[in-house]
Amino acid sequence: MTTLALYRQARVDGGLRTGIEVDGLAVWEQFEPGGEEVDPALLWYIDCVCEGDDLPTDADEVRHWFVAHGPALQGYLTTAAQELAVGSDPEVHPYDKTFAGPKTGLQTRIAVSAVRRVVGRDIAARLVEFRDAWEATIRNLVPLASVLGRAMARRVLDTSVLIQHWHGCRARAARELRPCCPAARPRLT
Repeated sequence: MTTLALYRQARVDGGLRTGIEVDGLAVWEQFEPGGEEVDPALLWYIDCVCEGDDLPTDADEVRHWFVAHGPALQGYLTTAAQELAVGSDPEVHPYDKTFAGPKTGLQTRIAVSAVRRVVGRDIAARLVEFRDAWEATIRNLVPLASVLGRAMARRVLDTSVLIQHWHGCRARAARELRPCCPAARPRLT
């Protein structure tokens, strides 16, 4: 069984991280930095986790899968937003609901949590924002090193893999005029 996860997380410092994981390994991600003072503690998160036997595992195919199945998954986010219209109580437990997918054997779980009471009262609006920007959000994600991720997962990592990845990222960044990972981003001095 394959597990795909699309997540969005807001940090205390205002940073916002969105990404896609395949079987627990991040393959796409976007981070929007917050304020000057770094605080990585989460204020809220939204997880859209899909499990099934016939799900793709290739990073590009997974991203296309999330776009193609957007209408059904956005419907689940709408349901969650409606059920959390007044907010959530984080002291009890996170909102966690499983939906049976349109295909037999596919299940989708929407998990939502807000840490503070005031933030919890506003979580439905965050769900609606995520739903409404679904396709654009997914298309704006940048690829993470699948080779690097697999090597790290197997705990087989040597510097040649890192160097090869870094050179590939720099070449892709030059072609696309945007960096694909933090290692390829120019340092500001």
